[in-house]
Amino acid sequence: MSGQWVSVNPATRGLTKATVTVGCCDQVQNGVPVCSPPDSVRLFGRCHPTDCDWGSVTGHLHSQDRRRLTAVYNQGFAKRSVRIDSLTNGDLRIRVFTDFVDPHRRDYNLTEIMRHP
Repeated sequence: MSGQWVSVNPATRGLTKATVTVGCCDQVQNGVPVCSPPDSVRLFGRCHPTDCDWGSVTGHLHSQDRRRLTAVYNQGFAKRSVRIDSLTNGDLRIRVFTDFVDPHRRDYNLTEIMRHP
């Protein structure tokens, strides 16, 4: 799952690329796995003239299914819950649920398929 990823859809209006880092969780402190480096996600959305960098946030690789990573972006105007699934063909499916703070803005879901460039 770790690495650089790009959308399979070059005309996407959503996410264009992603960087995923999954740390090695071979140490335990107080009964909790410690990952080094910590799991993280960095997403880029379609903007003009260059893509918008959403920044890097801490991710959480699910211990029961090491093929799923979740993260949350709190961008002030919206909270975005991210779920990344490793697909059997080697691609990633990234789902983003956007919950706007403004009650007059409609929340929405976005799904992108990514692959290694």
